[in-house]
Amino acid sequence: MLASRLGVAAVEALRSGHKEVMAGIVNDRVELTPLETAVETKSSINEDEVRIARILSI
Repeated sequence: MLASRLGVAAVEALRSGHKEVMAGIVNDRVELTPLETAVETKSSINEDEVRIARILSI
């Protein structure tokens, strides 16, 4: 579901003329962030989500 939300937001952004942005989740909402800001900003890794991803990838 998350991939679908972000994919739709990315396609809609492109169709609306946005460039050099990425779609992401901020406070449970899809937001567009400039790529420059995205690569400069460091965020923490949610270890529980990493654990879940490892379990689901088996």
